[in-house]
Amino acid sequence: MSMGQTLLDLQASDLARIRAKKTLAELPELKMVAQLRHLYKRLKAETTQCFAERKDIETSLAELDEQETTCNQAVYDAQREASGLDYRAVQDLEVKLSLLAKQLDKIQHQRTSLCEQLKIQKEREAALNDKLQQAEHALRTQVEVARDHADTLTLQIESEEQLHQKLAASLSSDLLELYQAASQQFSGLAVELLEGSVPSLCRMKLADAAVEDLHRGSEIGECPYCHRMLVVSRESNES
Repeated sequence: MSMGQTLLDLQASDLARIRAKKTLAELPELKMVAQLRHLYKRLKAETTQCFAERKDIETSLAELDEQETTCNQAVYDAQREASGLDYRAVQDLEVKLSLLAKQLDKIQHQRTSLCEQLKIQKEREAALNDKLQQAEHALRTQVEVARDHADTLTLQIESEEQLHQKLAASLSSDLLELYQAASQQFSGLAVELLEGSVPSLCRMKLADAAVEDLHRGSEIGECPYCHRMLVVSRESNES
């Protein structure tokens, strides 16, 4: 392989490595993971809150059951003591039973309202649990996708680094230093190929005299316009 082709291959490898590192650093799948994790946490909090609210309603219903049991027992006790009472005592008993009846009606009204609330709350909790499970599944799937993509990019980066070392080792130290300096100066685009009379990167057409001078020189020259390293194709010269 010629030195010119080696430089072009080295540049291609370095650019591929740079792109892979940038993609890895800005992995789009990680943004999606972050969004799904945020959604999962929000749904988890809502589900927990919904569960707590349902338990409060169930606790209130249990308290109503206790109150109803107490009232019914009071009614039973009062009715059992009704025989043998004088007129005034009977009147007092009727007032007491009336109050107990009103309390039982109130308990029933509250129970009806709480049962309706409990039904709505259970439906809401079930819907939230479904959404939570879906979000958890999506999050796990996206984490796997992100991991697979990251692993692929990491392998690519390692492969390009190995290729860089191999290609760089085949260049002279002077040529490698020129390439490294130009690569830093031109953000990785250090080497271009002379295609006829037009360099492949800057695309500024060279004068015929400049092209002839380049072909008479070494395989690797310098673009008179952008001053990048310029690989001169001997095949183009011969044709």
